[in-house]
Amino acid sequence: MRETKVLCLDSLLTKLQHICHYQFTLSQKLSKQLAEVRKNGTLSYLGPDGKVQVTIEYDMNHKVNRIDTIVVSTQHDADVTQEQIHADIKKIRNRAMFR
Repeated sequence: MRETKVLCLDSLLTKLQHICHYQFTLSQKLSKQLAEVRKNGTLSYLGPDGKVQVTIEYDMNHKVNRIDTIVVSTQHDADVTQEQIHADIKKIRNRAMFR
């Protein structure tokens, strides 16, 4: 009985790792790109605390159907407008996603 549960859990974890790999990869690419443009001065107004969340929709066969949501949160200087931040982050997102 116990061995069956372990095998089921191992199988489930293997499937989850495969399914979540794409989300993790995209989040990591975006996070690295945020850090790079902050450190190299491209977006000098960014602060060091940035976070990225990627939500992906899968079909019934666990294949990627579409990217549902990308949320980027970062510290920034107070004098930068939301419009400027949005435009700059979209450029970073595009560079990171299509590399």
